[in-house]
Amino acid sequence: DEVLRLVRLAERLLPTNDLGALAWDWPVLGLLHKISHALAISSGPAKAPGGCIILIHAFPTVDIRNETGEALRLLEENYFSHLGVRYPLIVFTDDVTAKSLKDDFAPFTSAPVVPAVIPLEELSRHMPSFSCVDGLNCESGAEFGTGAHRGVVNKTQFWSPEYMRISRYSAGPLFQHASLDQCGAFLKMDTDFYITRPLDHDPIQAMQQEGARLAFWQLQVQGQRQEGYMDAAV
Repeated sequence: DEVLRLVRLAERLLPTNDLGALAWDWPVLGLLHKISHALAISSGPAKAPGGCIILIHAFPTVDIRNETGEALRLLEENYFSHLGVRYPLIVFTDDVTAKSLKDDFAPFTSAPVVPAVIPLEELSRHMPSFSCVDGLNCESGAEFGTGAHRGVVNKTQFWSPEYMRISRYSAGPLFQHASLDQCGAFLKMDTDFYITRPLDHDPIQAMQQEGARLAFWQLQVQGQRQEGYMDAAV
């Protein structure tokens, strides 16, 4: 990169575009071009980013650990093994869980596990809980006296502050993490994302071949029908 920068700088400073003739008068220019050409040949074409599987697994409860194990087992059986492919598993997590992540996932997947630690400021951001009574009337900040990240108590569906922090992070800041630089295309899975039967094609390969920027396996509408949803979610 430095050699190429010097070549461009020299070309801008020279009073003529006849670089071939000037190379004889100023040997440094010819030498720089030879070096830059040699570097281009030796480095070869840049390797295109490959595919990745993205998973969020921060502060996992026992239930989430169990769900994740089952999701990874089915991913291995019905996707990787069935199609003969394998992609890195980029796992967004907290710094404590990251230390044992590879050992925790080893019984369920043969994929390379890459811990991606979520910045502390994102994990400690002030966020209230979110809850909806009978799926309609929503509010934020209610307390439910449980360690679960999500659930139903007295007909009230709730999501904990920890869950809301991760939801906010995964909506945008997640994609700025350096661990995703190796990913040209990715499939984002949830802890209860179960591939229950063998896939007939590779969705990551399909995205790469079609040049897709965004793909969905299924679409759901949630929130617009809930009274107070936007006020509680902001």
